[in-house]
Amino acid sequence: MRFKCNHPKPHCNSTTTGTVFPKLNVSVKPSAGDAVFWTNMDATESKAINSIHGGCAVWEGEKLAATLWIRSRHQQLLHAPLRSGRFDIEKLIYPRLEYMGVTRVGA
Repeated sequence: MRFKCNHPKPHCNSTTTGTVFPKLNVSVKPSAGDAVFWTNMDATESKAINSIHGGCAVWEGEKLAATLWIRSRHQQLLHAPLRSGRFDIEKLIYPRLEYMGVTRVGA
């Protein structure tokens, strides 16, 4: 979906672009071709309050946004947190399907 808006959003100003995480006081501005990934729950499936976010206004050009929902049900990768209690993002991004007993279609 492509969209363009001309109104500021909370915690954004005319020099801030990207995605803002107000609870963390952080704004993330990816470069062209990059993606931003985060989870909205912790390893116990409790709400991760720090994941509250919003998109800053597009003052010039276009912004392309997409959402990929990863459900926790039957998602072994989300139920295998690191000792710190955080998820291993590398395993979520680059899963090794053979370790989960899954084979690729046509393989």
